Amino acid sequence: MLVLFWCFITLALLGAMAGSDYCALPDESTVGIIVENRDSLSPLMFLSLMYYVTVSLLEDHLFSCS
Repeated sequence: MLVLFWCFITLALLGAMAGSDYCALPDESTVGIIVENRDSLSPLMFLSLMYYVTVSLLEDHLFSCS
């Protein structure tokens, strides 16, 4: 039972690490897929997805001094 618990915790940790890496540097292909499917998404869903994917990129541009 302890081994099974350890396996699930390890998978959860790996999933969290992969998600945090994705949020820090999203693929351009992901942004391209969202933009290509813009017509099939509601405006709110499109804006939410773009915010989720590109929020770290926006923060870098908004708070840069150059």
